[in-house]
Amino acid sequence: MIEELNNPLDSAEDFLNLQDWSFQRLDDDQLYFTVEGDRGTYRVLFIWDQQQQAMQYCCELDIELDADTLTDGYQVIGEMNSKLWLGHFDLTLNKGKQTYSPCFRYTSLMPSQGVAFMKELISYTLQECERLFDVFSFLDEGTPLPRAEKMTLMMSEAAGSC
Repeated sequence: MIEELNNPLDSAEDFLNLQDWSFQRLDDDQLYFTVEGDRGTYRVLFIWDQQQQAMQYCCELDIELDADTLTDGYQVIGEMNSKLWLGHFDLTLNKGKQTYSPCFRYTSLMPSQGVAFMKELISYTLQECERLFDVFSFLDEGTPLPRAEKMTLMMSEAAGSC
């Protein structure tokens, strides 16, 4: 028999309140908020599955790639995902448009929960989205570098911030 856990979205709410960030509790099992990063706006959705005792976390970047960049986008995502320790990026079709937005996804079984866990999850996700934001932006700029050099440049760690 599975031990019933408290809904971890309650802890997410506690953390978001501590940050003084606005959010919407769409229902008992979904929580949504947006947050401004250094490079863009991130749309974040938590989905709690009580039966599976698992939570999915999605963080969509405010970048729209058109169909012409999908092949490059999927190649870049494949290379990125092979270097990530937790979670993965995918491209999500924007409703009513023919564009795709990069989205970081992570699903976690919830053996432990609380504000500290939510703080770490949100911090890690925003850190990875901020770090890799420019990679997705670069896809649409048409820089004439060969693909290998372009990827090396885009995936390089930057010192400091602008």
